[in-house]
Amino acid sequence: GKTWIDGAPAANAGVPLVLTPTRSIDAASEIPRNSVAEVYAQIISDLTDAKNLLPENNGIFATTFAASGFLSRVYLMQERFPEAQEEVDRVIRSNTFSLTANYADAFNQSGNTTEDIFALEVTTQDGLNDFILFYAGESRGGRGDIDVTQAHLDQYEAGDDRVNLFYNDVNGIPRTGKWQDNANQDGNINIVRLAEMYLTRAETRFRAGDATGAAEDLNVIRARVGLPATDAGSITLESILQERSLELKFEGHSFRDKKRNRMAIGSLNFDANELVYPIPQREMDVNQALVQNPGY
Repeated sequence: GKTWIDGAPAANAGVPLVLTPTRSIDAASEIPRNSVAEVYAQIISDLTDAKNLLPENNGIFATTFAASGFLSRVYLMQERFPEAQEEVDRVIRSNTFSLTANYADAFNQSGNTTEDIFALEVTTQDGLNDFILFYAGESRGGRGDIDVTQAHLDQYEAGDDRVNLFYNDVNGIPRTGKWQDNANQDGNINIVRLAEMYLTRAETRFRAGDATGAAEDLNVIRARVGLPATDAGSITLESILQERSLELKFEGHSFRDKKRNRMAIGSLNFDANELVYPIPQREMDVNQALVQNPGY
């Protein structure tokens, strides 16, 4: 479906909301698409329930803070910046998590790191995760589907430790080291990290007129990778989003961050129909109540 800011959420079609168990398949099983607004309302309701019901400590399973982390993403997409800040504040002020001492230590770990708010556990029984397959080069256990361009590498400031996580594969093509085979072949998949919470709060503080607080959060991220502090007078929304992009690159944030900030994606505008997937034909065949997305 369309993103929240693309048109009218109450009119745009989202996904069908199936909120009761399906006991049998009949004509009543053909459920039409709910609106984007209704889907978001259900997401927020479910995550709020999770936030209120999950414990603070839950082993490798989701916690109340994981729910807050996901809620902050939903509120960002809706441009509800005070609510997003409230959720990340809750996570940061819990003092449950801390950034790893070195940037590289946040990735390719068999267990959760100190900054993992939520991660998918991958065991030796599961085998390699597909992030390694797609992103890693042949020398690091992958297939090398994703090349890193020089244009991307040029965006990092001199002395940025994040650059050291890139490597040249056997064929000389740069790759990201965030996803690579380790000794146990079972590196966890980072889903929500504390670094994201600081960057979200930097953005929401800046949007609220608190440049000092925004710089404070941004500098937590910059200090970890050996970069000098940014002063409140020189900080901009663009510099915050750039820092967010470089910190979270190759973790699945860029597409949504660009869409919610109305930024072009390649040659396409953020609201282009081409950026919304079609409903699979098999779903259209079994549910006559569905309406296909524009352009397909």
